[in-house]
Parts: sequence; structure tokens; C-alpha cells
Amino acid sequence: MAAISSSEDKKPKFIIDNDAGGDDAMAIFLGLLYEKYFDGPKLVALTTANGNTKEDNVYHNNQKVLRVAKRQDVPIYRGSKESIVTTPSVTDYYGVDGLGDTGETYSDLVPAQTESAVNALINYSKLYEGIRSEKYPLPEFNARMDVEAYHIVVKNATPDKVTIFPFSQTKEYLTFSKDWRFNTLGKIDTEIIKEQNKYERIALENEETWQALDPATVALYLRPDLVAEYKYSKHDVYVCGDKRGIMKHDFVEKEKANVRVAYAVKAEDYQVFLLNVFGAELNDPARSKKAVKVLQ
Repeated sequence: MAAISSSEDKKPKFIIDNDAGGDDAMAIFLGLLYEKYFDGPKLVALTTANGNTKEDNVYHNNQKVLRVAKRQDVPIYRGSKESIVTTPSVTDYYGVDGLGDTGETYSDLVPAQTESAVNALINYSKLYEGIRSEKYPLPEFNARMDVEAYHIVVKNATPDKVTIFPFSQTKEYLTFSKDWRFNTLGKIDTEIIKEQNKYERIALENEETWQALDPATVALYLRPDLVAEYKYSKHDVYVCGDKRGIMKHDFVEKEKANVRVAYAVKAEDYQVFLLNVFGAELNDPARSKKAVKVLQ
């Protein structure tokens, strides 16, 4: 995820670089809903990459998510189908298609932009005053998908530009019961949550708990007060041998660090945040008017 600001428009803006993935779908929904109902930062683009599923699926999944969210104005820029050196096999964790193999099809999806994701990110960084990355690829799975690219990013990082949220910290602070996921969050009566439940159904069949890095990463960008503690790290990833793709963390003083780490998170506040954002549509006057028309 990249966060950007404009000298002409002071409202913060951000880009979600993703490998959707049911967890990425939730992250995108979260960003769009927070923008709409809480005057949050503006999601200006999505960029795609090979990861949870092959890039062709990721692109199509981004199209579907934007349609469900009724935000097909957000442009999609397609990224790499392969890693710089070695491309690992994708998994079927969220289903073969990456979104729960629902079989749903749509005839009115908006195509991607002709510009590539790499060029788009460069041009956005020139258009706006600054760009900083709050990266998804912190779990070993994501870093392993393109180890060399991850190494290049962190080698050129500084703490004021790059904040990372490791999957280890998601597991430690933001692991919730499946009962809460399905019978509290999952019972919110909106189209977005109904679709999100489908996207995650395959992944959760074999899990005892619910933990999702991508929506948590977006949440910490949208609401920095959800972070209970930051640390600074001299951070890198092993690129060779048996440790390839494994993170290197050396917590140091800020002056010696290359990244800032969101280390601890307020779990209960995060749960309330999800419920408030995903439930905001229930109080939308436009939704009430639509319901009245149906009843009539």
C-alpha cells in the first residue's frame, strides 16, 4: 500500500498494491467504505501483482470488488505476472480464483488502464508531493513471492517513508474466533459483507481462527491511533539459501533504522473499527430510500 498527499488537495490519498486474495478484497472494501462514510483518505488506484493467485485472476478480482463496492471509477493498473528471479507457485488458499470460487460473473466490468502498474506508481509519486509505502509483503509468503523485489524496497527505505506491519504481529494481536468473524462481523446485512463472506469461505474451512493481514494493514493506515506501539528496525530479507524469504529484524534506534514497525495493535478497538466501517452503510439514507421503494 502506498500513501500519498497533494499540495493542491490536502486530503490524504493512497494506492493499494494487491494480490487479491480474499483478505485483499476486505482491505479494498475497508478503504472505500472509510472514505465514503468517515471522510477518510481517497483510494486513487489499485495495482495488481502475482501472489495469492495468478495475476490474471488478481486483475479480474479487483474488477469484481470495485463493482460490488459501486466504485468502478477507481482505476486498476496491472502489474507483474512473474517475480524478478524465481516465481513460486501460487496457492489455492482463497480458492483457485482467489475469491472463494463463487462462480459469480459480471458483464459490466471496467477494464484496466493501459499504463502498467510500475509506471503508474512512478507517475503518481511525481504528481503528488510524497509517497511512502506501508507494505503488505511482510509475511514470509508474500516476501517469498518476489524476494529480490522486497530486498530492493527495504534497501532503499527510510523510517519516515516505510512502515511495515509483520504478519507475526497480526497473529499475536489480531487473531479472533471464527464465531466472531461469521456471527458478528459476518452478520452485517450489506452486499459487501455477504460477498466478503463468500470470498473467505474456502480459506476459513481449514482454519481454527480468523486473522487477516491486509485489512489490518489498511486499518492502521486509516486509523494510526489503533497502533499501540511502534518500533524501529534495520530490516531486510534473506535472498539465498535455506532462509530465502525469511525476514531479518534488528530493532535499533530510529537513526540507525530503515523501517518503522507497527509492533502492537489495540485489538478491541480494531474490532470496533471494522464493525463501524462495514456497518456504516446500514445507516445510509440512500439505502433506506431504496428499501422504501421496494416495499412500495
